[in-house]
Amino acid sequence: MGLPKRKRLKRKQRLEDAENWVYCFNGKNIVKSYKKWYGVDIMCALNELEMLGYYFPDYKQKIINQRKIEKQKKEEKEKIEAQLDPWQDGSFFFIAGYTSGGVPFGITWEEHNNQTEIEDEIQFFQENNNKEYSESEDESKYQEIDEDGIPF
Repeated sequence: MGLPKRKRLKRKQRLEDAENWVYCFNGKNIVKSYKKWYGVDIMCALNELEMLGYYFPDYKQKIINQRKIEKQKKEEKEKIEAQLDPWQDGSFFFIAGYTSGGVPFGITWEEHNNQTEIEDEIQFFQENNNKEYSESEDESKYQEIDEDGIPF
C-alpha cells in the first residue's frame, strides 16, 4: 500500500483538515506532531500553523539558524572534497579504480596513516640503532608453533 491519505493531501486540503486536527491535539510539541502527522518538513509545518493562527517566532528563528548552519557545513564539506585530487576522496587516500557497480577501491586514509606510522618507526629504529641487520638475531625472537597450537 501507499502512503496514508493525510500524507498525500495538498496544502489547501491539509489546512482544512488541520483545523479539526489542531482542535483535538493534546500533545507537547504541535509543530513536530503536525510535521509527522501530515508528512511535511518543519518549515512547511510552521508556515501552515501560522496560516491557522498559531505563531512560534522564536522556534521558527531557531530552525532557520539551524538550517543556515547545516548549509554552511555542507558547503564547507563540498569545498574540501573539491580540493582533493580526483584520485582521492574522504574515504580513500588513493583510488585505484572502480568496480562495475561504481564503488571505488584502493588505499584508505586509515591504511595510509598506518603505513606512514610504520615508516616513521622504521626510520626511528634505524637512526637509533646503527647496527647492521642480521637474520640470526631476528629469528631468535620468534617462537616456533606446531600445527596443533594454531587456533584456526
